[in-house]
Amino acid sequence: MDAVSQLLRRGELDQGKSELQQIRAFLFTDCRIEQEVLHLQVTDILNSLLRAALNNGCHPDMMQTVYSKFMDQLKETADIYDIEKWFVEMVESILFNIHRFNNEKMLRPIQQAVQYIEDAYNQPIS
Repeated sequence: MDAVSQLLRRGELDQGKSELQQIRAFLFTDCRIEQEVLHLQVTDILNSLLRAALNNGCHPDMMQTVYSKFMDQLKETADIYDIEKWFVEMVESILFNIHRFNNEKMLRPIQQAVQYIEDAYNQPIS
């Protein structure tokens, strides 16, 4: 999970997603893990992903909402197939939030430059 967290912090979302798919395959292919143990493992993964999102600059209130939502859903899972579905949705949601924040972070300087140009357009060149 440390490698995934580092990838997400560097903005390498595609590689991070690929690593998470490998984790998913490990957890859910030929699953012989007890459901309670699997709950603990996916909760740990959720916490690691949320820490990576926060370290990446995602808004803490948004991540708290995501955490609460997915923890409530996890409590309602009936079997391993439900946990796998939950895992996929959780990963997609967190990656989407990281991607959205990265886009906003990249767009901010461009918006500032456009605003500067618009403000200074009619000013004489000195």
